[in-house]
Amino acid sequence: MNTKKIIALIISAIMVFSVIPMAVFAAGNTSITTTLPTEAKVGEQIDFSVTTNTAAPDAGTMVLGKFSVSDPTAVSTEYKETAGAGAGQWLPLTGDTFGPATGFPLMNGATSEFRSTFNKAGTYTVTIQIVKADDQTPLATYEHTITVTDVVEPTVTVDMPETFVIGQPTAFAITTTGGDKAGTLVLGKSTFSGTAAIEKIEYYEVNDGQWYELTGDFGPPGGFPLGDATSYFRVTFKEAGTFSLTVQIVDAADGTTVLADEIATISSEAEADYSKVDAAIEHANSLNRDDYVDFTEVDNTIDAVVRGLGVSNQADVDAMAQRIEDAIAALQLKETTAGTSYQIIEGANATWNKGNTNGLTVKSNGDFAKFTGVKVDGVEVAAENYTAVSGSTVVTLNAAYLETLAEGTHTLTLVYTDGEVATEFTIAPQAANTNAMNSPQTGDNSNTV
Repeated sequence: MNTKKIIALIISAIMVFSVIPMAVFAAGNTSITTTLPTEAKVGEQIDFSVTTNTAAPDAGTMVLGKFSVSDPTAVSTEYKETAGAGAGQWLPLTGDTFGPATGFPLMNGATSEFRSTFNKAGTYTVTIQIVKADDQTPLATYEHTITVTDVVEPTVTVDMPETFVIGQPTAFAITTTGGDKAGTLVLGKSTFSGTAAIEKIEYYEVNDGQWYELTGDFGPPGGFPLGDATSYFRVTFKEAGTFSLTVQIVDAADGTTVLADEIATISSEAEADYSKVDAAIEHANSLNRDDYVDFTEVDNTIDAVVRGLGVSNQADVDAMAQRIEDAIAALQLKETTAGTSYQIIEGANATWNKGNTNGLTVKSNGDFAKFTGVKVDGVEVAAENYTAVSGSTVVTLNAAYLETLAEGTHTLTLVYTDGEVATEFTIAPQAANTNAMNSPQTGDNSNTV
């Protein structure tokens, strides 16, 4: 075996990325120049070369090549044959001593080519020697440390909501990382199982801040440099269902080699019923906020309403409506106008059961001559829905009107020209034995309002 082969075998344990030539420490007149680097990646083939440099008296000396690796199982190396029938072929290097038993003549300027591949990450020490064939005296010795790291693969990640709501354009993001393939020209491809269920897919153009409809693969036809980036899209569904979305990043050079991919599951559903929320908001808007000490909590519960939830979140939507109604029920009326001392003297905090044919009566000590009307939950009650008589003031809400009120706590306000007086009352479910909760009327009841 010639000198180039021996040196090739010696270097076989070293897989590296650097191409900076380095000279091996020489014991005498012999040295080695090589493109050995200090770092390598697992699984990547690394090409490098080794050149012997020698002068008299070493030139022509019969030598052997030796090498040792702290973990010889971590690397495989091939050398390029330059002579004989196998010239130009890549052949594996084996063993730890190279050359015929009698050695081979050391030559100056001989260069050999090699390629190596590491199979696991780690830090390895390689010792290379050129020794005399007769007595093993080293003519050149070289120790090299190589750090081998795992390849960082590119990734693609789809970040989207668990459920899309029909008819609502909903945004999602696709994020890529370049890893060790950063800068490679790639194409973005996607496959969706429920195309018929989609009304439209759009992409966000960063340059002008606009959304444009996507009709094919994303990215320019020639590809884009792979890197750490996030692209934004939005989709509008027209049908409910569960579908799969496959996103691939492929090498633009051949259009088929997949560098990264992800499969996501997408669900779409109808919108939840917001009728209770709308009714609660309408109730709040019908109130005269100036009649209450603090309307803030009602406003806050309305502001906290989240629109666009799907039917799977119906319970959450109904809870929003209930929080608004609870805030309304907790409102406190302002104090009676200064200078008056009106009070509810009968029928305060009464309860009226659904199905009761009798009305609900309260009595105030207010001057009936100053009485102007009735409000329930801050809303003026039409005159046909109640009766009012003197003595001092006796007001009866009609059963038909009470039936229209929601079950729960309400506020009844008697309004006078110089003040107001209020009490709460409760609308309860129909009882097995419905009893009217009217208070006895006093005075002349023929003068109704």
